[in-house]
Amino acid sequence: MMSCSSFSVKQDGTASRTLRSNNRRERFLAVYGPLSVIGLLTLWATMLVLGFALLQWSQRERLLNLSSDPHFFDDLYMSATTPSPMPSRPS
Repeated sequence: MMSCSSFSVKQDGTASRTLRSNNRRERFLAVYGPLSVIGLLTLWATMLVLGFALLQWSQRERLLNLSSDPHFFDDLYMSATTPSPMPSRPS
């Protein structure tokens, strides 16, 4: 099984080897590095929210929805807006 970080490094090495000029390779890697970090963090946050929404949905938690029956999107919204995975410090 290939992890996200090893996939990123593998793609980085393949793409940078095709660039012959050192200047072009360095410019490519200067853009690719920060963009890949932002992309991986975005993917991680999205999967975390989706995972918590699936856990709430699987437990059949009935959220108070005044307009109609509860849907998966209600769980997704609650998962995205509630900082449940972050530990809270007592005041």
